[in-house]
Amino acid sequence: MQLPLFQLEIDEFDDETGMFLISMVDAPAMKVAAVLLAEQEAPLVTLKAVNDHKRYLTSAVIIPDKLIFRTDARRGDYNIQFSVDQIEKIRNKFFQSTGNLRLSNKNHVESDVVQAQLIESWIIDDPKMDKAVALGFDLPKGTMMATYQITDEQFWNEEVLTGNVTGFSLEGRFTEAEVQLMEEKGLYEHLLDILDAIEG
Repeated sequence: MQLPLFQLEIDEFDDETGMFLISMVDAPAMKVAAVLLAEQEAPLVTLKAVNDHKRYLTSAVIIPDKLIFRTDARRGDYNIQFSVDQIEKIRNKFFQSTGNLRLSNKNHVESDVVQAQLIESWIIDDPKMDKAVALGFDLPKGTMMATYQITDEQFWNEEVLTGNVTGFSLEGRFTEAEVQLMEEKGLYEHLLDILDAIEG
């Protein structure tokens, strides 16, 4: 049985919806590990910063159409996902009005502040030629990437270099549009149903 699926969306022109913060987490929902851009971390990267004091951390923020499992008391088990179009709108609104570009937190704990600067973000256009490939990622077109410079040296040493932080996770407020899913049946059976409907 397929779980209900909800597409997360924003209104580009309201003051309510959008992505507000990118958190540094130990278990990112997108299941993508961050790449460390520091010279002493050579085994983990395919492209290194010349200056090992830069403390750059790059990872995916949102991957299009990736199913993310959720459960709550009201709906039970369900999945959420973001479309390519929505990812671009979310990224643009984040930079224009809703986002905090000079701050992060750890594992979505508001009081666990991380001093960091978002220095770069892009959306993958060509999965074979994108900068993300040079960094060792294999991600689809439409993925939102981000690079933070961690300005807190203690956080970098104690959380990033130790592996306690492995990726990014967004914080925001979104509307939900339920996606109607076809019943699970084989393609052949589905085509027969269509033919029956046409001939009937």
